[in-house]
Amino acid sequence: MAQKPNYTARNYLSVSLPNLVLGASLVSLPREEQAEDSLAEPPSKNELEGLALCDHVDSGWSWVIMVTGTLALFIANGFCYSCGVLYLPLLEAFGEGEVMTSLVGSILLGQGIVSAFIASILCDKLGCRKACALGAVVAAAGLGASFFATSCAFLIVTYSAVAGIFLSLINDQHNTQLFSGAGLVISYQAATISVAHYFHERRPFAMAFIQVGSSLGQVVVAPLTHYFVDEYTWRGAMLLLSAISLHLLVVAALLRPHRTEHFQKQLKNGVLFDFTVLKNVPLLLLTLNVVLLNVVLGLLFFHLPAYAVFSGTSIHKASLLLSLIGFTGLFAKPLFGAAMNHPDVDQCTVYSMSQTLTGVLMTLSPILMADFSGQMIFVLLFAIYTTPYFAGIVAIFLQHVSTKHHGAALGLLQCGGGLGILFGPFIGGTFRINMTPVFNT
Repeated sequence: MAQKPNYTARNYLSVSLPNLVLGASLVSLPREEQAEDSLAEPPSKNELEGLALCDHVDSGWSWVIMVTGTLALFIANGFCYSCGVLYLPLLEAFGEGEVMTSLVGSILLGQGIVSAFIASILCDKLGCRKACALGAVVAAAGLGASFFATSCAFLIVTYSAVAGIFLSLINDQHNTQLFSGAGLVISYQAATISVAHYFHERRPFAMAFIQVGSSLGQVVVAPLTHYFVDEYTWRGAMLLLSAISLHLLVVAALLRPHRTEHFQKQLKNGVLFDFTVLKNVPLLLLTLNVVLLNVVLGLLFFHLPAYAVFSGTSIHKASLLLSLIGFTGLFAKPLFGAAMNHPDVDQCTVYSMSQTLTGVLMTLSPILMADFSGQMIFVLLFAIYTTPYFAGIVAIFLQHVSTKHHGAALGLLQCGGGLGILFGPFIGGTFRINMTPVFNT
C-alpha cells in the first residue's frame, strides 16, 4: 500500500502566500483527502482529451502556470500597493479631505474580504480560466470608468463589483474602483488556485516563486503609476492601468484546466467555510494579531508617499519609498522562508521577535522620517521586520488546526488581514486631521 504523503505544518513553512490573496479562496483548493481520492482513479487519456484537461504535476505545463501566476500577482498586487501614489492627486482634484480620500484606498485594499469569497465561488462554478478572464474584464471596466469620476464617493462605491452593480441599478451611478478591486481579486485567486492544482511536491517552491511577482509589482507599478499621473493626469493613469489589467486575459488563456480542478467539482460537499475554527482560541488570537498588523500595513502603503511629501521630500522621491519596500521583500522573503523552514529554527520565536521590532520601529517613525535618508532607513527596516509575517504566518496558522480545517483557517487568516487593511488608511486619515501637530513633528 502506497504511503500517504506527509502534509505536516513543517512542510508548509517555506510557503509564503501573497499578503493581498484573501485566503477564503483557498477553501476552493482540494483538501488532502479529496486530492487523494481524485488521483486514486486517474481519468483515461480519451477523457482528458475530450475535456481538454491537463494532467501535468510538478512538470511540463506546470512551469507555464507558475510563470503566469507570477504575472497575475505582479499586476494585482502592484495595483493595490501603488494606490498611495494616487492619494495626493485625488486629494487635490476633489478637495474632500483626508478621511474621505483615504476611504478610496481603504476599500480598494480591504474589499477583498467579500470579494475573496465571491472569487472562491466563481472558481468553483466557472473554473480558474473563466474566472480569471471575468476578473480581467471587470478590473479593466472599473479602472476605465474611473476616468469619469467626479468625487471620491464616485470612486469608493464601485471598489466592490456587487455593490457597484446594485448601486448603479438603484442610483444610476457608474462608480468604478470597487469594480477594479473585485476584478483583481478574482483574477488573483484564480491564478493562485491554478498553481496549487499543478504542483504537489513542489508546491512550496511554486508558491514562493509567484510571490516574487507580488514584490516585483510593488517595485515597478508605483513609479510607473506616478509617471502616468505626471504625464497624463490621474484620469489618464486610470485608462492606462485599465489597459495593463487586460493582460490578465493572457494569464487566463494560459490557465489550462487541470484534471484535479475538474474532479474536485464532483467531490465538493457544498461547505464553503467551516465555522468550528471560531472555537479555536489560539487561532482567534493569531487572527487578532493579523488584523492589527494589517492596520499598520494598510496605513503605511496608502499614506507613506503623502507623509513623506508633508515632511519635505519631493513627490518623485516619495514614490520610490514603496518600491524600496517591494525591492527589499523581493530578496528577503525567499531567505526568511528558507530560514524558517530549517528544523533548528523556531518559527514562532522569529515571528514574535519580528512583530516586536516592527512595533518599536513604528514608535520611532516620527524621528526616522524627518528627511529622505531617514525615510529610506525606515522603509528598509520595515520591509525586513515584516518579512517573517509573510513568510511564516500561514505555517503558524496551520500548526493550530487539523488538516480538515486548513481551508477554513486560511480563510480566517486572510479575512483578518483584509479587515485590518480596510481600516488602516481610514485610521491614518483620521489621525492626520485630529493629530496634525503630532504628524508634523
